[in-house]
Amino acid sequence: MDYFTSGLQRQANFQISDCSQNFLQRISNLCGSYEMSDVTLVVGGTEYPAHRLLLCLSSEVFRVMLMNKEWNEAQERKVVLQESTQCCKHFHKFLAFFYRGKICISVDDCLPILCLADKYNVKELSATCLEYMCLHIAYAATNSILLSWMQYTNCCGHTAAAQACQNFVLWNFSTVARADDFCYLELESIISILQQNDLVVKDELELYRLVIYWLELQKLRLAESDLDTEETLASYTQATMKCIRFPMMTPRQLADLLLQNEVKKYKEFFVDRLALGMAFHSDEKQQLAKLMEGESELMLVPRIYTADTWSSVVVIEKYSDIQSYHTSTLVFSIPASFSECNQSSHIEWVVDFYPRGLWYPKGLLITWEGTKEVPEAVLKTCRLSITCRDPETLERNHFHAKIGVLVSGMSAGIEHVANVVYKHHYFDRGNSVLHLDDVLPYEKLLRSKFLVGEHLDTLKLRIVIQPLDDVVR
Repeated sequence: MDYFTSGLQRQANFQISDCSQNFLQRISNLCGSYEMSDVTLVVGGTEYPAHRLLLCLSSEVFRVMLMNKEWNEAQERKVVLQESTQCCKHFHKFLAFFYRGKICISVDDCLPILCLADKYNVKELSATCLEYMCLHIAYAATNSILLSWMQYTNCCGHTAAAQACQNFVLWNFSTVARADDFCYLELESIISILQQNDLVVKDELELYRLVIYWLELQKLRLAESDLDTEETLASYTQATMKCIRFPMMTPRQLADLLLQNEVKKYKEFFVDRLALGMAFHSDEKQQLAKLMEGESELMLVPRIYTADTWSSVVVIEKYSDIQSYHTSTLVFSIPASFSECNQSSHIEWVVDFYPRGLWYPKGLLITWEGTKEVPEAVLKTCRLSITCRDPETLERNHFHAKIGVLVSGMSAGIEHVANVVYKHHYFDRGNSVLHLDDVLPYEKLLRSKFLVGEHLDTLKLRIVIQPLDDVVR
C-alpha cells in the first residue's frame, strides 16, 4: 500500500458533524422552563425560572450576584429584583435574550430593555438598543418618547445616541414641543437646549413662546406635587428666560412682550432683559455694554432662524430624473444687520447648488509663463456655492456671516430637518464665494433619508444667512 492510498484511508476515518443549531435550539427551549432551573427571578410579582449558568455567562452583574457567597442572592433559590414598572413589563424579552441570543426591539420597548441591559451589564444588548435608537429617532419623536431617549442616553454617557437624539431635538424643536412628552423635559435638559447656537426655530419669539408653553406644562405638573408651585415656577421662569436672546427679537416683538402676562408677573426680572434688546437695536453702545455685564456673550449670537428674512429654499423635484452636473440657482437678500438701526441696506446672495457633481471642461490657462492646458475634471460631490454679491460691503472690509444649510428628510411619515451644516465665514473682495462640499451623500442620495415628497423624490434645502459683524464681538 503506497503513501497516497493510506492517506485516503486515514481521511475516510473522519467525519464532521455540525449540530450547533440543534444545540442552540435546546438551550432556547429552556427559556421559561423549570427543567433544570436552579434559580427563580421575581420581577414585579412575576416569577421567571432561570438557570444560573446562562445568567452568569451573559451578565457580569448576575455572575457576582449569584456566584459570590458574600451576596445573599448567591444562597437563595428565589431572587427578587427591583425594577421600574416599564422594565417589569419587558423583563421577559430581556431574559429571553440570554437563551436565544437574539431579540426583536420596538420603539416602545427599546428604552426599558436598554435600561435592563445597562443595569446588568449586557454589553451586546446595550449596543443593539443604542444602534436601534440612532436609526429610529423620528419614530421615537412621533411616539412621544424621544425626549426620554435623549435624557437617558445623555445621563448614562451613551454619547453617540445622545448626540443623535439631541440633534433631532435641536433641528426640529417646534415639532418636538408638540409631542406629549414635552412636559417631561427636565429643567437641566431644556436649559442645555436653549444654550445651543444651532437650535433651529423660525425666530427668537417663537422660541420664547415654546418656553412659555413648557412653563405652563410644568405648572400643571407642580400642582400635583408637594412643591411650592409659585416659588418653583418662578425659579424655572428665570432659569429658562435667561437663555432667551432678547436682542435677536425685533423692537416690535419686544414691545408686544410688555403686554404678556408672564412679563407683567415677573416685571422686575424681565425689565432689564427687554431693555437689553432695545439698547441693541438703538445702537446705544454704552447702555448695551452696561446691560451685558454678567450676561453670556451668547445673548448677542443668532441661532439658526428659518424666517424668510434670513433664509430661502432650494427645491428640486423628481431628483432621479435630473441630469448629471445639473445646477439650481437661488437669489435672495438679507438685511445687513440684526440691529434695526443698521438695517437700511440689504445684501444680495446667489446660491448655486450642484446635486449631481461638477464638470470642468478641458481648457487653456494663460499665465505670465505662457499658456497651459488644463485637463477635464469631474468632481463627484454635492456642492453648494454661496456668493456674496455686494461690492460696496466687500470693498469696505469684510462681511462676517453665519451660514446654515438645513436638509429636509422623511421618516416615520413626517418631514423634518434631517441634517444641518453651519459655519461662520468672512466674505471679502478676494473671497466672495464659499464652497460647501458633500452637504449630502453624493453616492447614495437616491437611497438616503434626505428625500421628501409623496414619492420620496424631492430634494429640499433651506439656506440661512445671518450677519455677525454687529453681534459677535
